[in-house]
Amino acid sequence: MAKSNDLRISFISGEDGAPDLVEIRRVGNPDNVLYKITEKIEFLEKNFPDEFAAYKRKQESPGKTVRMPKPKGTPLTKIEGITNRRAETLKRQDVQTVEQLAALSDASCNGIGSGVLDLRKQARAYLMEIAGQFPKQVVG
Repeated sequence: MAKSNDLRISFISGEDGAPDLVEIRRVGNPDNVLYKITEKIEFLEKNFPDEFAAYKRKQESPGKTVRMPKPKGTPLTKIEGITNRRAETLKRQDVQTVEQLAALSDASCNGIGSGVLDLRKQARAYLMEIAGQFPKQVVG
């Protein structure tokens, strides 16, 4: 499985000796895949280091509550046209930040719903603007 900005994971603890599982899903795709964590350790360490570290901390301290790290980035509502309601809808689709929105593939945008391609374009423009990069203008 190749690294992608469209992938999200969730850990599922096994019960009664069952192996712990990881759910890997692509944003905008309703089909999820479950794997034994032991089969995907290298993939998880490489592509989801913060989440995997939190999972390992939880395994080492079973009684403690260990929260999964929240994505770092710019709130979605910084984009003109994304209301709190639209932001909540995107968050339910595993898009938490402007950076995540800007990194989505066409397939994921289409899977989430109408208008998301335009929002992704706005997110990319916003990130370029705050980075001080502006597109070249074509003359003629």
